[in-house]
Amino acid sequence: MPRTVHDAPDGSDFAVQTDDASARRRTVIRHVPFAFFVCALVSATVLVFTQAALAIQSPRAIVATPQPTATKAATQTNVRVIPAQMHVFPSADPRASLMQPVVDRKGYVWFGEMRANKLARLDPKTGALREWDPPGGRYGLMMSALGPDDAIWFAEENGGYIGRFDPATERFFTFPLASYSGHSPGPQHLQFDQDGQLWFTLNHSSQIARLDPATGAVRTWDVLPVEGERAPHPYSLAVTPEGIVWFGAALYGGVVGSLDPTSGAVTVHKLSKPTAQITSMVSDKHGNVWFTELQFNRLGHVNTHTGAVTEIPLPEPVGATTGNYALDVTPDGAVWITSFDANAIIRYVPDSNTFTFYTLLIPNSVPFGMVAAPDGTVWFTSDGEPNDYIGHVFP
Repeated sequence: MPRTVHDAPDGSDFAVQTDDASARRRTVIRHVPFAFFVCALVSATVLVFTQAALAIQSPRAIVATPQPTATKAATQTNVRVIPAQMHVFPSADPRASLMQPVVDRKGYVWFGEMRANKLARLDPKTGALREWDPPGGRYGLMMSALGPDDAIWFAEENGGYIGRFDPATERFFTFPLASYSGHSPGPQHLQFDQDGQLWFTLNHSSQIARLDPATGAVRTWDVLPVEGERAPHPYSLAVTPEGIVWFGAALYGGVVGSLDPTSGAVTVHKLSKPTAQITSMVSDKHGNVWFTELQFNRLGHVNTHTGAVTEIPLPEPVGATTGNYALDVTPDGAVWITSFDANAIIRYVPDSNTFTFYTLLIPNSVPFGMVAAPDGTVWFTSDGEPNDYIGHVFP
């Protein structure tokens, strides 16, 4: 069953209603998912220097000369700090390492458990948690996505495949990917476009890929290096309603870029910090793209109509706002961000330029993945101490 966290009536910091003693167990912060992320970057670095031929055959992309990025500070019109109203659902394995979640049309919350090597589903109404073992899983189940067929799709980074799980039959299907230098090409973030095609990044092989669920055919596009520089390794991506694929680099980062699938053209935009790691991207209802910078206190925005890239400094009312991993946009246009170091879920309203920090009442929660539910609430995964948990924040 969930635990409900809310303001304490006696004016103290918070109260936790629970049937166990977990509320008393708060100690040292753990960055398990982040550690896996760092390990993935180190692994990719080794692969970059491997000279074996790329096994995935793809058309050569056209690389446009990157233009200077427009960087400007946003005027902070309003900053608020509010203790989060939230439900807490501890994971079955306290060290499961919960990854990017997705909410299906029945309201179930799905997510990968990287360290536990499982695909999991939470029933928010009962608190019941079910787990399944993915075939050929190698502790690399990354982002999940809901398909047009209501199946759950996921990327198995270390196993080198895209997976599909049918909740009705409880059967797994896998789509193996051609290896890169004898290793997995490193599938990461994935998203369906409006035609039902599945797009995903291949972090190790510096590619953007598209899978046709009907045939299993995979096509790839190279993200080529700008002259004199190393090829950026795409980690996150977002597909606009017009079908343009935007991506952000993690290894050899400092750039965001776009792919036009029709022409194959890849355009790269440099950011203000050449070491910026873009760990999450999302397209809003206007087709504009938002992204996070992991180690800098910046929220990125791309005006996809003009190509202008803006980096908005995040305020720091509760301390550092670095460690920003995931983000999503709710139907009202608000941008939500997870922040490790602020121990908060941040809500940004572009029209009023308002930042609201929903501080998590469990210390050292390490909020990681995030997804906005259709009702405007937000689900996130946490590497909390001493138990990983799934959190539900409702403003």
